[in-house]
Amino acid sequence: MISRFRALLDCLIFAGLVLAALLTLSGLLGAYVPALDLINHFQLPLFLSGSLAFAMTFVWPYRLPRLKRPAQVIILAALLASSGLIGTEAVKRLMGAEQSPEALAASNKRVLKYLSFNIYLGTWDGIGLAETVRRYDPDIATLQEYAPKRFRRQPDLKRDYPYQARCGYWRRCTLAILSKHPMDEIKRFDLGPEVTRNPMHGKMLAATVRVKGSAPIRIYNVHLAWPLPVAQQRRQMEEIAAIIKRERKRYPQQVLSGDFNSTGWAFGIDRLAANAGMSRQSHFVPTFPSPNSRLKGFLQLPAFLSLDHIMVSAPLSTGPVVRVATEIGDHWPILTDLYVPIQ
Repeated sequence: MISRFRALLDCLIFAGLVLAALLTLSGLLGAYVPALDLINHFQLPLFLSGSLAFAMTFVWPYRLPRLKRPAQVIILAALLASSGLIGTEAVKRLMGAEQSPEALAASNKRVLKYLSFNIYLGTWDGIGLAETVRRYDPDIATLQEYAPKRFRRQPDLKRDYPYQARCGYWRRCTLAILSKHPMDEIKRFDLGPEVTRNPMHGKMLAATVRVKGSAPIRIYNVHLAWPLPVAQQRRQMEEIAAIIKRERKRYPQQVLSGDFNSTGWAFGIDRLAANAGMSRQSHFVPTFPSPNSRLKGFLQLPAFLSLDHIMVSAPLSTGPVVRVATEIGDHWPILTDLYVPIQ
């Protein structure tokens, strides 16, 4: 009886490995089938669990030892699929390098520090936001899920950032742009249909930052819908690309940043960058969840989704995009050096 149970257990585990491998491999078709691209959001935990499963094949007490080699081949195929997507991101991150002051001077560029941060609407911390922004002292900061009334006790940031843009009533749009440099032509965009699961998703706030000695920089701060339903997020991305390309005739220097609710190893985010004629600078930077986020109040998970990104148009470039610490929010903030040509 025990031997039969162990044989059945071997068969069930093998069947589970086959299904998990097929699921992982199907993510490679996400470039052609958007619904399958959803799987790629979870390629990092799939890769880690697959690595653990592969190690276990060497120590598992098989009742049916003939299943060992097929199980290892199946898991290796799944690991190759995951590593192909995640590894590409990791290599791009390793290849990113900061420019020395001498190189910047030779290329006639200046540095602006750029921060993007989804604070989390449920945050009531009175001083954590100001402390985070002042700690990293960015020239430009884009904030998502920012409700001003929930930060009444925070130190006033207007002295450090006299130019600020917000997109209206916080229950409908929770985006803000803070700048040390003059800012004008502020505009809010509702992306796609108004009927969404979360009325604060599918929004974009744009503003033109005018840095003395440089051409104007058009900043776009976005908060997109979750990938489900698939068509909704795709429409929002298509609309963003159309807006950016239309405004590029007037402003060649553009930066798109925020919470895209799409991971860097999914095909959708790079499709947006390509359609908008931009280059994504954020590679292999898992930003969700942060240590401040607890699932159902008690379960803390390591970051496994890279939902926050920074993209730039051709005249601009950046140093490596890194995540930085904060005491608030369910996302890690991301920070980079923006290299701006000097006129």
